[in-house]
Amino acid sequence: MEFGQEDLSRRVVATAGCNLREIVQEVARLRDVVAVHIAPGDGTAPVPFLEENLQALLARAPGSLQIETLPKAQFKKRMREALERAAATALLLRGRLCGSHVGDAADSFHSFLRELEGLLPFLRSYAWQTGSAGLADLAQKMKEAIDQLAVSAFQHEDNVRCMDDLRYEILPLLNRLQKI
Repeated sequence: MEFGQEDLSRRVVATAGCNLREIVQEVARLRDVVAVHIAPGDGTAPVPFLEENLQALLARAPGSLQIETLPKAQFKKRMREALERAAATALLLRGRLCGSHVGDAADSFHSFLRELEGLLPFLRSYAWQTGSAGLADLAQKMKEAIDQLAVSAFQHEDNVRCMDDLRYEILPLLNRLQKI
């Protein structure tokens, strides 16, 4: 999921010597926005706002850290739209498997898996920021379902397994996630 720079606001959340807990508390105070990226203040490219990325950045002892945020309502709307598109794609892929071998749809499956994997950092980040164990669990289940679908499609090349993965794993998770 990509965000245009015109949609994002940047703000400094930490200066030299801050620790992970202080930064998370600072971000938690930002009630109406969602942090989507974090970057050192030196102009380095931002990365998704995730605990492991924040720890890696802090290990480099930057002079400051900046976050890029979106208004919460806009983040939720864009996430719902992305999840709806992914669900529509899953239905199309499932339908396609009724008449052709999964190997014939390999490019479509690669694209779909990349699309789903691109959503995971933002789901995990939002779960971390909101303290939602339920959302974190759904994001983890989605990761497992993505891995399972990849095995069904590329290791086993099994249409029935792919159709089942899409119908019984991926689609229900996408539908539940749309309610965030």
